[in-house]
Amino acid sequence: MVVFVLLPFSLGLDYIDTYLIHSPNKGKILETWDAMIELQQDKLVRSIGVSNFSDEHLRELKKARPNNIPAGKWISFLSIYVCTFIMYEGGFG
Repeated sequence: MVVFVLLPFSLGLDYIDTYLIHSPNKGKILETWDAMIELQQDKLVRSIGVSNFSDEHLRELKKARPNNIPAGKWISFLSIYVCTFIMYEGGFG
């Protein structure tokens, strides 16, 4: 986290506009999301979001953190899983 806190300033910025979890396939999704929420609350990041999440990952995140949902869903293509999630469960927005 310390490295991230220094990053915007080393780039001559006051904050990062959008910060994403790129892929949920490996790693600690909820722990990472919580750290990103903290960065947003500290006003070091404006928007946090996800990229390449399946419906299962989206559901897990929405269930665990219903008050802190992603500002956006960045995907390179709409998989059948994401389309189904958005259509039947209302997605995140």
